[in-house]
Amino acid sequence: MTMDIKAEFAQLSEKGEHAINQDAIGYCSPVGFLEKNKGHIAIVADGISTSPYSHIASQVLIRSLLEDYYSTPDIWTVKNSIFRVLSATNQWLYSQSRLQSNENRGYIASFACAIAKGHFLHVFHAGDCRVYRLRDDDISCLTEDHRYWPNPDTHLLSRAMGLHKHLELDYRCIELKENDIYLLSTDGIHDSIPTDTIRSCLTDHHHSLKQQANALLKSACIPKNHDDKSLVVFKIETINISHNQQQALPIPPLLEQHKQFDGHRILKKLYSSDRSHLYLVESNLQDAPYVLKAPAQSQSDEADFLDEFMHEEWVAKRLNHKNIVQCLHYPKKQYHYILSPYIDGQTLKQYMDDFGPLALYETRQITLQLASALQSIHRKEMVHRDVRPSNIMLDRSKHLTLIDLASCQVTSLQENAYPDTSIKGTLAYTAPEIFLYERATPASDIFSLGVIIYEMLTGKLPYGHRVNQISRARDLNKLSYTSVKIHDPRLPKWLDRILRKALHPKVQHRYQEVSELVYDLQHSRAETEDPISLADAHPVRFWQGLSALLAAGLLWTLYLLQQL
Repeated sequence: MTMDIKAEFAQLSEKGEHAINQDAIGYCSPVGFLEKNKGHIAIVADGISTSPYSHIASQVLIRSLLEDYYSTPDIWTVKNSIFRVLSATNQWLYSQSRLQSNENRGYIASFACAIAKGHFLHVFHAGDCRVYRLRDDDISCLTEDHRYWPNPDTHLLSRAMGLHKHLELDYRCIELKENDIYLLSTDGIHDSIPTDTIRSCLTDHHHSLKQQANALLKSACIPKNHDDKSLVVFKIETINISHNQQQALPIPPLLEQHKQFDGHRILKKLYSSDRSHLYLVESNLQDAPYVLKAPAQSQSDEADFLDEFMHEEWVAKRLNHKNIVQCLHYPKKQYHYILSPYIDGQTLKQYMDDFGPLALYETRQITLQLASALQSIHRKEMVHRDVRPSNIMLDRSKHLTLIDLASCQVTSLQENAYPDTSIKGTLAYTAPEIFLYERATPASDIFSLGVIIYEMLTGKLPYGHRVNQISRARDLNKLSYTSVKIHDPRLPKWLDRILRKALHPKVQHRYQEVSELVYDLQHSRAETEDPISLADAHPVRFWQGLSALLAAGLLWTLYLLQQL
């Protein structure tokens, strides 16, 4: 489920006393794929007045944003995309400025950029260009000028593109609403017009953006204003909810063994439910057999499920890692299904049922493979959200493959959808914060990883089924970690320290990156083990008992005092 924005734009720019207009403006309002994945963009840029090259800086800045931003990978967030594009642009501008003998002749420009995607507006700026919002006749400035005054009559820029070697931007993300009007302006506009006048120009001509732009430009054309004057104004007309169904591709019928289907030969059915079917198939794609996963016919009207099914294929195509299931490209596909390599093995759950608890060495080898897969997912700004033994395959050589990407949270796609705080994974492996309807983070996957490590070593769950009983933040204090040494005294104490941190009920006290856990797991050394204390093994019971002893001691002391 995503959101489609319909927006209307208008822009104007007028040269001041300079021979060349040092401002530059632009916008892009795409449709289809680019609108969903990148959104609508508006930009204004203003070169410094002392440099003969500043108009080049403004033009390069606008061109790089309009062209390069829409070429960034669709898994990148708006913030990540803009910072990467502008970092490269800033490096070029700064290098050109360094070639000039005078800093006042540099390739330097202020800018403001606003990107409307999903139900959010992303605002970036450096310098003294501004972004205003008019909502319900109330106007507010969303940016703060980067200026300083060396004397009362002169102001200089403290931030701008090309001014410093390292990129320094302000970033802000706010929620969009229908009928919002946004104004991006250079200082030739807003330094000459009071805020109340800007508001009046926008409200008095609310039926026409072109009239709003003309009114603002006319108001800025006062005798003392010799600066270039530029603006972009846009209005959020509608924000609609849409589904991502591939209506052109039908759902396959129930397939029979040894039959031909869409260029594949069905070898056997692997799994079947009321939601989906898995088949072992072969064709000329490759010599080895592979798996065909298709939605069940009963799901043909379930838009949310089909969105999720398509999402799994979308994610798989963007992850390329030896420990993550791959999605095979089949250009002749006439039906809605997913193809992936067949793994001759069993799930980690089946393996633990057959051979668990596992030895520390084997647990470590499995953990490092799973951690590598999660690191690859997190680097793409994704969270798996359903890491559990049933979603982990081991082949005969113990090579691990993480499967089932349908629940994967993609940050860039979340920008274009309602916030999804639903519980996607199996309850016993789900991080506590998810039960409080908080957004999943890499630390949520790390909690699931910790549960799996604990279960591989002990055959038990660290908190039993108490995690899924959490409904309030204070319930987190009821979760008490039980040492793995209680279940197997031979396990090293350093392992407890790692698991205690990975499984901490409060996300801020947990490992934040998988690499941190991996480092500790690989670099912890064997140490002399002392018998585990009751305080470490059962802290709640320890403190309850200690409190009872102290209370008894206090009562005995009071009794003795009364006898004196």
